Parts: sequence; C-alpha cells; structure tokens
Amino acid sequence: MRQALHQAAKTGHEPLSYGAARGALEIIHRDPDHLGNILLFYTGRSQDVDKWVSSDSQDGWNREHLWPQSRGMRSHPMKGDLHNLRPTDASVNQRRGNLNFDNGGSAEGEAPDTFLDADSFEPRDDVKGDVARALFYVDVRYDGDDAEPDLELVDASTPTGGHTLGDLCTLLEWHLADPISAEEHAQNDAVEGFQGNRNPFIDTPEQAVALYGASCGVPGDGNDGDGENTSLTIATWNIANLHHESGVALRDGAAARDDIDYDRLAAFAQSRAWDIVALQEVGSPQAVRRIFPEDQYHLVISDRYIPGAENRPAEERDIYTAIVFAKSAFATIPETHGFAALSIDHVGFDRDGTASTRPTRAAIITEVSINGEMVKIMGVHLKSACHGWSLDPVTDQSPVDRHPFTSRFDCRTLAAQRAILESWIEQQAAMGTTTLVLGDFNRRLNATDDTSQPNDDFWRDLNDGAPSGLTLEKGPGGIDTVCWPNHSNRFEDHIDFVVYDSGLADLAALGGPQKVSMGFEGDPRYAAQDRQRMSDHCPVEMKMQWE
Repeated sequence: MRQALHQAAKTGHEPLSYGAARGALEIIHRDPDHLGNILLFYTGRSQDVDKWVSSDSQDGWNREHLWPQSRGMRSHPMKGDLHNLRPTDASVNQRRGNLNFDNGGSAEGEAPDTFLDADSFEPRDDVKGDVARALFYVDVRYDGDDAEPDLELVDASTPTGGHTLGDLCTLLEWHLADPISAEEHAQNDAVEGFQGNRNPFIDTPEQAVALYGASCGVPGDGNDGDGENTSLTIATWNIANLHHESGVALRDGAAARDDIDYDRLAAFAQSRAWDIVALQEVGSPQAVRRIFPEDQYHLVISDRYIPGAENRPAEERDIYTAIVFAKSAFATIPETHGFAALSIDHVGFDRDGTASTRPTRAAIITEVSINGEMVKIMGVHLKSACHGWSLDPVTDQSPVDRHPFTSRFDCRTLAAQRAILESWIEQQAAMGTTTLVLGDFNRRLNATDDTSQPNDDFWRDLNDGAPSGLTLEKGPGGIDTVCWPNHSNRFEDHIDFVVYDSGLADLAALGGPQKVSMGFEGDPRYAAQDRQRMSDHCPVEMKMQWE
C-alpha cells in the first residue's frame, strides 16, 4: 500500500523552484472576498499579498514548510513542493520553527486557539486535518528513491534535525476529526495545475487509516463489540454517469443532476443501511462522496482513475468502478486491490464510426470475514452492447441480410472477460476460497428459450458445474418488475447481478439477492430518459447473517 501511495503522490510531479512556489501560493490561497489579499494558514487572517517579508522577525507573511526544511526539506524538489507549503504570518512561522505537531502547551499568542511547548505545536482545529494530510503526503512522497531523502512520520515528538517528524498518531486523530473541506479539495486541484501531482490522502482519505491505523491502535473492522461482524448487507449499484458537479453532465449524452437529485440519492443510500456497495459508472471520488459521505463510508476507486480526470472536457471523461464500506461495519478498509485482468483492450468502433482500441473497466476485489472464513468479493462492470447475442460462437454477420453484425466486437470482448472471470472463480475455489461477484454484467443471465429453459451461454459456461461440481448461484431471478415499472421504454431483463459460490450458504443465512426500487416512479421530474437523474439501474442487494 505504501508503494502504491508513493507512486500516486509522485506521478506527474514537475517540481517548482522555491521562487515560483511563492507566486503559486499567492494564487492558490488568495482571499476570494478581498482582491489583492491572501488567507494565512495558522491565523486565518486575510493579509495584503504585497506585504511579503523575507524575515520571520518582520510583520507580514511568508512561506511555512509544514514539514520543516531542517528535517529534510531544504533542497530541490522538496523545498518548493506546494503540498507542503502554506502562507503564514511570519512571526507565527518563526515561533513554530521546526517543532513537531502534537496537542498541548501554552497559548501561542497571535494565532487563535494555537498552542506550543518545548517540542510541539498545536494549530487551530480548522486546519488540523489539513496539516495531517499534508504530512501524510510528504511521508509517502519522499521515500528515498531518486536521491531524495527518506522522510518518515513517527509516533513521537522527535528532536530537531534528521528526517523524522511527529506525532503520527496525533496527526491521524486530527485527520479523522477534521474532514476534508471544499477549500482543501480546490487547493489540491490548484496544486496539481501548478506542479502536476496530487495529494492522495485528499482524494481518498480512507487510505490514511488503512496505512497508519494499525500502528496507532485504530480498531479493525467489526460491529459486535469484539471486532467481528455477525451480519453484512452487500449491494451493487450502477449510478449512471455519476459526476461531482451539479448541473453538469459527466459525459456527452448523460443526464445532468441537480442538488435535489444528489440529495435524494444520498437519502436513499442512507435508508438501505448497506455495509459494502460495489459501484459502477462513477466519475471520481468526489462524485461518490456526494452519495456516500466520507464521515460514514470508506472509499476505494478503480486503479484506472487518474486524479483530476473528471475535470477534463466531457468528451474525454471516463467512468470507473468503486467500492464503499460503511464505517459502522468496518473501522478500516478491508484488504482491497484492483483486478486489472478484466480491463482488456476492446478493439472495435466508436458510435461515430471511428476505429478505436480502448480498455474496458477494471474490477476491484476485497476480502472480508464471514462467520470466521475469508470470502473474496469482486465488483465488476463488464463490456456492454452484447446483452443477449451468441457468444459461442460470436455472430459475425446478420443471418437475415448477411450484413456485418455491429455487436461482434463487443461480444468478443465480453466472451474474453467471461473466460477471465471463470478462471478467477475456479482458481479461488481450488484454493478453498469462497467467492462472490457482483456488479453490472451487461448480460441477460436469466434469458430463456421458447420453452422457458435457460439459454444464456455466458451463464451456461460460467456455471458449467466443473471442475469438481463447482456450483454458482445468482440473483435476482426472473424479470425486473421493480425498477421504474411505470416507464414504457424500460428494459425488463436484469443485467445487474450478485453471483456467488453455493458454499456461501454454508457460512451464512442469505436474504436475496433482490432488486430494490429507488422510488419516485411517478415523479414527472424523472419521466422517460430523465430517470437517469437518479439512475436507470436500480441496486441489487443481498443480506448475510450468522452467529
């Protein structure tokens, strides 16, 4: 995990000179209510930007290194790293010096609610989380490669000098107590604009507990008082081009949502009390956070997501898979990782007839304990546009007019994904691991022939009873009578499913899987295609309970 965070923090970094960093700070931290002023970090004061001073003893503002220069930040590229720099009152900067961050001490005197003692400095509550996340960034960004120093956060107030800084566990407390604000998100975007990289602890704040929680005694997952769950409710939900901006569509042809739509989606999600949700068609972590707020849910988004990609023009934006975990069930993020094998190159044509090669969506795998046994859960979003056509073999041309069959490219890609998925399920079964796959399969797995016998070849091959009698179950069954039932242009075939090893029933009592309505079927706001403002997919959920 540390290496992945290091790469995320380093990717795209184009270091600034220390002089250029000053000009960037003037823009990033300018006061929107007072032109020509800058907002100072520790005091919160709006300061004339021209009152720059080079000495800490003068009255004005200068640059504060949250991770002090004397602790390893004195040279390039560390010195001008904007993620670690803040504009501060010069005299407050002087008094902070190179102290560790921790609670306690005497009043600093100028900055409100700020305290210090012989070895530590405590800023006001409004910026404690900002301090913590900046220092988490430094800790993973500078790890000793490329002739850079190996900087380390430690659970102690360390002496001056060296390459360490404390107090790690206090910082983790600050991170949890002071969630990320809109201003901090905006600053992360702005820093990326100047130096090309982002702070991953702002984009995915759950990673802080995942990385540091164990060493700081932050409890593991569980909800029965002994660190173990006795029930879980899981769900899969394609939220249909979920963007983070109100009034703006994520992609061309998608619906733009207003605040009322986001509020309704969030209220619906809250009402379901899900513990784990596999998500599809989300545009960014910020978009997910509008439905699943960070004070209630951990978030892991696909490895394919590139921070800031949601701010590209609509025609360049993409959709991703993600998983959220309720903090009421999981104090920390369970072991979770991407599964790139399903993100294969799809060779075909775009809707405008342009030949293209582009990757399909990656999956995400998480490991949870069910009745004392580790179960692997995979969230998927498979290739679209081959909902019911033959995969064995793929049809190349129309049997009616002999014209080339346009979905042949999509069906070949889906068939390849099916083979990968089947191999993974069988691999895990051979190791004695129970599996559960949920998501948008983009396939009518419940399809039947004229005699009502199952005839979908995707499901037939996936659940072929081999090897050794391996049996899979799926749900929901039948046809969809739940999602937007009053809409004339709806599809009655399910394509969102929970698929699981039949051995799961030996571990827990299962309820479902079942599709659940979001409501609002009769609301004219969501008539016809405007139902995408909620989503044209309704979630599928399954409950598991054990003693």
